[in-house]
Amino acid sequence: MLNYRNGINKGLYKIMSKMGISTIASYRCSKLFEAVGLHREVSDLCFLGVVSRIGGAGFDDFQQDLLNLSKRAWLVRSRWTRRSAEIRSRW
Repeated sequence: MLNYRNGINKGLYKIMSKMGISTIASYRCSKLFEAVGLHREVSDLCFLGVVSRIGGAGFDDFQQDLLNLSKRAWLVRSRWTRRSAEIRSRW
């Protein structure tokens, strides 16, 4: 988790420097960003003060995506496991 946070921070600093934001203090409350593709519930809870005019995916959508992707990942993995066992048994 610490590596993830460090990576996110470095990425944000890089983006901010390219936008001409020299310090964090000048970024706060500047309203430069907008949450595109996020439901208002998500932006209000996770990104306090960020505007989301278009709307989009909510927590239910994220949960469904997570379930679908993990289900597909395990199906693919189990097929590969069986296939690799068949190949090993031939030798």
